[in-house]
Amino acid sequence: THRMVAVDMPGYGNSDDASAYNIALFNTVISQVAQATGVDDGIIVGWSLGGDLALQSVSVLPNIKGYFFIGTAPVGSLASLPPPFLTPLESYAGVAVLYPFVGLLLPFQINQFVRSFFRPNYPIPQMFFNDGQRCDGDTRTAILLAASGLDSGFQNEVNVLSGITVPVALVIGEKDALIRKAYLDSLVPQIQNLWQDQVIVVSGSGHAVQWEMADETISMIEQFIDDFQKDQPQQQQR
Repeated sequence: THRMVAVDMPGYGNSDDASAYNIALFNTVISQVAQATGVDDGIIVGWSLGGDLALQSVSVLPNIKGYFFIGTAPVGSLASLPPPFLTPLESYAGVAVLYPFVGLLLPFQINQFVRSFFRPNYPIPQMFFNDGQRCDGDTRTAILLAASGLDSGFQNEVNVLSGITVPVALVIGEKDALIRKAYLDSLVPQIQNLWQDQVIVVSGSGHAVQWEMADETISMIEQFIDDFQKDQPQQQQR
């Protein structure tokens, strides 16, 4: 019912590696793809790190109509907030919860990281492991530098989130091994136009909600679009 554009960022999937990675590069890619494909006035659906990168690109995509985040913990620096990520002792994924910020991972560690995306005993398709092995580890180093404040292009995502006036959805799997739901709950008062006025929890799902619960995810996104288009019946759907 809607046109969708997906992009492999540099260092991932079928895209080439970059000589260096930083927030400015990711912002440029996201905005250029959105503009080149004519969806820079649609909605952005971001999963995990994809949601963080979407928040970083808010300033370069001023016409976006809404943000739908799945398993994303916007990174900020408010001392009053609980930690955004679970610790190895709190998560069934164990030490793999630390791997998003480790550049050099051995093949078995990458497989552990991939397993952390899914609920326990979920039959993970081989392509996820293949994509994990393909990923350029320097992308993870870049994310660590950004989250540590060592990338001058990084913006406090909690501040960015609080400034968004278009609709925002926060979705998390009930069994997410990486993200602390209490952290997302603490962000609710900061969001001006939060869809359904709460964090949406998908029962039985791990971090990869959009894969484990594909039909439910599609239905949620369609409802999200329908809800904010009720007052704009003539708006072209994208």
